[in-house]
Amino acid sequence: MPARSSESFILQTYPFYESDLIVSFFTRDQGKLRGVARRARRPKSSFGSALERLSHANVSYYQKENCGLVHSQFTLASKWEASVALDYLAQVTEQLCRPTKPTNAISVC
Repeated sequence: MPARSSESFILQTYPFYESDLIVSFFTRDQGKLRGVARRARRPKSSFGSALERLSHANVSYYQKENCGLVHSQFTLASKWEASVALDYLAQVTEQLCRPTKPTNAISVC
């Protein structure tokens, strides 16, 4: 999918691996998104202070949709109580969480 660019406010950053950051940011057109800023924690990073909290920055990002099965809950289908409890948990989570898509890479201009 092609890169998108939008004016954004940086909300929060979290360390990820050795030199990456997970960045939560708010855009005008897509709302709140999260993504990985590769090599953002390196000493010679081009991000500078652009990823500080509440920074107003032009963020370029791309979204990739993929899905891979990690673990199947198919074996719990034979246990009625566990199946009902997990179904309830999935429905509550679906109702309470906002529909946003995570981004895979971020670049701040």
